[in-house]
Amino acid sequence: TRLFRHPQSQVLTWVRAHPDDPRRPVIESRIATQPAAVWFAAHNPGEIAGQVRAVTRGAAAAGRTPVLVPYAIPDRDCGGASK
Repeated sequence: TRLFRHPQSQVLTWVRAHPDDPRRPVIESRIATQPAAVWFAAHNPGEIAGQVRAVTRGAAAAGRTPVLVPYAIPDRDCGGASK
């Protein structure tokens, strides 16, 4: 299975925002071309559901598998250090 490369990833956003940066070609060719997980950090289930649908639809249209990370899980750690 080939993994999905989300078109709104942070690295692709950086590449688009820095066309003249001398590091751009290396970042674009070595990092931005790689698929990466899409993290969902919001606490609003309705907001996250729409974002998940958008990512999974994009992945399905591309014939790829998305990797999703639900980060905003209530009480996800015992010590509360991840607040």
